[in-house]
Amino acid sequence: MKKTQTIAKNTIFLYIRSIVSLIIQLITSRLVLKGLGVEEFGVYQVIGGLVTMFAFFNTSLSSSTQRFITYAIGKNDINQTRKVFSMSINLHLILSIIIFLLIEFFGYWFLSNKINIGNNVSYNTAYFILHCTALSLVVTINSVPYNSLLISKEEMKYFAYIDILGAFLKMILAFSLSIVTGKHLIYYASMMLLITIFIRFLYSYICKRKFTESKYIFLWDNQLFKDMSGFITWTSLSALSYMFRTQGIGLILNVFWGPVLNAAQGIASQVNGAVKTFTQNFQISFNPQITKSYAQNNFGYMNLLVFSGAKLSLILILLISVPVILEINFLLNIWLIKVPPHTSILVVLVLIESIVLTYSCTSNTAIRATGKIRTFELTYNIFILLAFPAIYIVLKYYQLYYIPLLILIIFEFLSVFIKFYYLK
Repeated sequence: MKKTQTIAKNTIFLYIRSIVSLIIQLITSRLVLKGLGVEEFGVYQVIGGLVTMFAFFNTSLSSSTQRFITYAIGKNDINQTRKVFSMSINLHLILSIIIFLLIEFFGYWFLSNKINIGNNVSYNTAYFILHCTALSLVVTINSVPYNSLLISKEEMKYFAYIDILGAFLKMILAFSLSIVTGKHLIYYASMMLLITIFIRFLYSYICKRKFTESKYIFLWDNQLFKDMSGFITWTSLSALSYMFRTQGIGLILNVFWGPVLNAAQGIASQVNGAVKTFTQNFQISFNPQITKSYAQNNFGYMNLLVFSGAKLSLILILLISVPVILEINFLLNIWLIKVPPHTSILVVLVLIESIVLTYSCTSNTAIRATGKIRTFELTYNIFILLAFPAIYIVLKYYQLYYIPLLILIIFEFLSVFIKFYYLK
């Protein structure tokens, strides 16, 4: 009963966060698009997408850290929890430095040779945006151990408060774009970096005040490193395929159709992110309990959480996304001053993609709670990555902007059955 009450309380906090953040995000997106203009907004999206391609390391690190911290908490082992937390800080610091260097090298080459930035943005500005977004990713990576500890401890109210504060700061930044004269992209990228740094230190401050496990101890545990790095290696496949699904599509759209279509994709991603937030609240609330139940050999309760979490998430995303799909043109015209071409079709497609994936949303947590994930990760992600050769082949004959997303939806629908097979 207490566990159920905790889930319910955390879900309420996360829903308050979602509603407030959604309203702020809608206002912010409108202001940013107006302040930057369609082309500059598209350039920021494609460069941000290029940097986010490397964030798949961060996603796998986050999954690994949260799984090991939650598992240790489930075993009521404070010393092990502190050891996992300290080791995760070591791993995140090392990998963030490697990722930064890769972004700087690969990003410079890609900007110089492949990306279409239009006629209104200089390459010096584009390089500056690359540096700022790369540093933002480094800061975000190093905040993951603190975020994971908050979620594993099921202290969602602090998670909600910080997220709302971050959304308010971004809205204030968006308002200020109308005041700043000239070099809007440089100003926007710089301030986004400062906001990211501020949020990072806020997370660490709260954790240090609330949890003794968050006190860093200098150590290096070879066995723990082996276990965590092995888990990271296999979950990186999922993160890599997710990166291709999101940012890879953006790069394909840029190469074939230019930055204006990236602006449309950016709007579609924001709508999709806002809708998905409502279902992710259930998942964030359910996931720690799923892992803890497995650690305690309470499989009956774990199964209940897996099934009920997936069903409730699917119902919620349908209730929200279906009205949006049916009235997309009306909503976009109310929301945005100038709607980029093809935005409505891209919004509909990314929402359909999210609906397809939501039905198996709790399966990953249950499978990863076991720690035995190698075969599952290989099978599932190799299948997903096969979508991209298929996209390339089809685009050779039919250069229609919606083809990449359409093919991706088909592959993701079929991949759900792979998850169910391994879950069973």
